[in-house]
Amino acid sequence: MTEEPKKEDHIFDKTEKYLQRFLTYSASDSAVIISWIAHTYLLDALTYTPRLALLSPEPGHGKSVLLKIMTLLLPNAKPSISMTSAVMFRMIEKERPVLQFDNADRKFEDNPLLIDLICQGFERGPAADVYRMNETNTDYNKYNVFCPLMFAAIDKGQLPDDIASRTIPIRMPKAKPAEKFRARKHGEEAAELKTEWTAWATQVIDKAKEADPEMPSGIDGREADKWESLFIAADTYVTENTNVTGPIGWGERVRYAAIVSEEDERDTTETSDGSQLRRDIDHIVQGNTDQHIFTSDLLTELSRLEDANWSDFNGYGRPITRYQLNRLLRPYGIKPEGEAVRIGDRRLRGYKVSRLRLDSTFIPTPLKPSVKSVYVRDIRDKVDKVEEVDPLQVSPQISSNTPTPVRLNQLDALLSSEDEVDLSDLAPELQIELERLQI
Repeated sequence: MTEEPKKEDHIFDKTEKYLQRFLTYSASDSAVIISWIAHTYLLDALTYTPRLALLSPEPGHGKSVLLKIMTLLLPNAKPSISMTSAVMFRMIEKERPVLQFDNADRKFEDNPLLIDLICQGFERGPAADVYRMNETNTDYNKYNVFCPLMFAAIDKGQLPDDIASRTIPIRMPKAKPAEKFRARKHGEEAAELKTEWTAWATQVIDKAKEADPEMPSGIDGREADKWESLFIAADTYVTENTNVTGPIGWGERVRYAAIVSEEDERDTTETSDGSQLRRDIDHIVQGNTDQHIFTSDLLTELSRLEDANWSDFNGYGRPITRYQLNRLLRPYGIKPEGEAVRIGDRRLRGYKVSRLRLDSTFIPTPLKPSVKSVYVRDIRDKVDKVEEVDPLQVSPQISSNTPTPVRLNQLDALLSSEDEVDLSDLAPELQIELERLQI
């Protein structure tokens, strides 16, 4: 009896299986990485090219290994070890490469070129134009630096705002024993995958040009720009082999990854920074007998704290600003005095010292739910059912009507209550979430 021929895996699935032999990361991050590879092959059809950041708290997490493998998989990849700005601008204009930077955290501090490329090369069109004087300093040259870019860096807790808004982070766990990657041994297989990616792009690029991807609830503005190209690439996934995809396609997987990623980034930038700021300020004002403290003096003292990151809050040695200080303190009901205050012979804007002490206001504790996120599936009156979701597993179907994730332990009060629920009694963050769900 002749055996039925086995249907081929899709190039998305093949590449995922290939990478999983050498690296360790979550299913959500895998969806992002494969969709990011796909978008580099569809660049001519796309408006945005999000930056991909491979981050870890220390070496030994596989960042450089993934960079090496991606060099073999990506179209026209250029590992940028040492390159002048003149050469790089001309190369981007002529070749539209996929740029790769290792140890980028070191380069942020002494290479403004990298920052320009990350920020300006994100969006197609005039926004990606940079201007430089020509060799004779008699005129300027214009270069368009729109191109894909990925970098590996040591994770210092938070990327600078201008970079973070254009970057999708992959926080890589400690590398686990796996097959060791060797370019000489495994490079031929990567080359075959690259050929398949090129053929796939030829087949779907017209579809990508016409695409208008649906955005999950809660993904909008710059976040929508950042994820749009990955949604377009993932939505082109088509296969007749249902055994390959199971109940979930790549479009659903990467949308779920986007929701989880943006939720994580909001938690990191808002809750952690605000709570840490309050604790550091409390340390500063201990023993302060004055009624007020000038904003400028408070910023100076924050920058002097050795174990905090306020002196480099914006990266490249740029400290936290007056505006950022006010923004992080505002959720705690702490604002500068309406008029300038006097201390000695000086009269400047400042804060009441008593309001800055920890015992004066409530400090929220970052949530640590046992389950990362939940989806509200059926809504009857308030909430009737919640389905738990493990972000490391494949998610349920996601569409533009799917509610955003909400924290499990914030739903406890709601789920255990009677049918009639006074929403004003719930946690503010949950009230906002339910408002988004139109409950």
